[in-house]
Amino acid sequence: MDLQNFENRLVVGDLILAEFQFPEGKGILHVENGKFFNLIHKFGDDSLKTLFHRVFQIMITDRDCRFFFLMNPKQISIAEPKLLIKKGEVNPEDFAIYSIESGLLLSLKSGCSEEKLMDAMKNFPPSGGRIFNNYLAVIKSIAQGLSKLYGQELTIYQASDKVAEVAERVGEEVFKPVEYGVFCIDCGIYTVSPNNPVIANSCLGKNHCLIKTTVYKLNEGFLIAWEEGMMLEGYVAQVLLDSGWNTLFSVEVHGLEGGRHEVDVIAEKDDNYLIIECKHVAPYNWVLYDDAIKSIGKMTLIEGAILKAYQKRKEGSGKIIKAIITTGEATKSRETNVMISNIENFLIASKEDTLNGLSVFKKNLEILLD
Repeated sequence: MDLQNFENRLVVGDLILAEFQFPEGKGILHVENGKFFNLIHKFGDDSLKTLFHRVFQIMITDRDCRFFFLMNPKQISIAEPKLLIKKGEVNPEDFAIYSIESGLLLSLKSGCSEEKLMDAMKNFPPSGGRIFNNYLAVIKSIAQGLSKLYGQELTIYQASDKVAEVAERVGEEVFKPVEYGVFCIDCGIYTVSPNNPVIANSCLGKNHCLIKTTVYKLNEGFLIAWEEGMMLEGYVAQVLLDSGWNTLFSVEVHGLEGGRHEVDVIAEKDDNYLIIECKHVAPYNWVLYDDAIKSIGKMTLIEGAILKAYQKRKEGSGKIIKAIITTGEATKSRETNVMISNIENFLIASKEDTLNGLSVFKKNLEILLD
């Protein structure tokens, strides 16, 4: 991946910034660092910035990674203690409290049929059934989402394999295994541990049906970026960067009359400008009409600032294109139930195209620039 565009100190307007700027001479706007820079600054670790860009690059070529970083809203609570419970009896000596906040992904492996797995909760005491039921809900949610993504029904085992593959692909710096579990359907024993799980002695040497679980905790910086929509912004910026655009994301742009506007993605190529609002919402949600109109209004103000800058330089501007990219359903007009499409030089990409690498978006962008 070419990080040179991200690392150089470059001039934008009259400002000199160290982070994510257009090549020298191309910047015509006053731009300041935004929430992504603040996130990196909060952790004070430049290696985290490099790690983010590596993940954005992986997301471009890997649909599963796009799904987990953009579309999966499910988080689970990690079991607080290490437990060894048999027939509802708890041995206090088996408790080892450890501090873990939350996890995002879970994988599950078992030799049992899926039908037997779904019926397993009745064999565990209430505490074990609660934990196991929580795990099943998470992996079923992931399986349903992936099934829609691939257009075919995936079992929970197939979905689990994809979770493990994604976790391995991005590495433990991003998804770290923080909890392991072994559940025995036949005798109702289960262990939950922050280390490698231990199978109870009563299960050893017997043909018991065991369920092995792994919970992965998302790096805190990535969790914040996910919650605040920066994973979508960075992914879109990387797609454009790989397509030859000079790209910034999560920055503040000085508009007309001295106002500042938070911009999700702004890009320049051959004196053409692209201004993008990213709407990171649940896959089943629509982008609210009023929010879309407000975003378009903000982008129009930035468009005016670009045009004014060109006029000041006594140069003709290229095309200025506005766009909304979302992980949910595309915006429709509240009155007519028709897509907002009558705005000049405007593009919109809904979850299907976002998950499929923005191929339609890029094609439509080329048409507008032709």
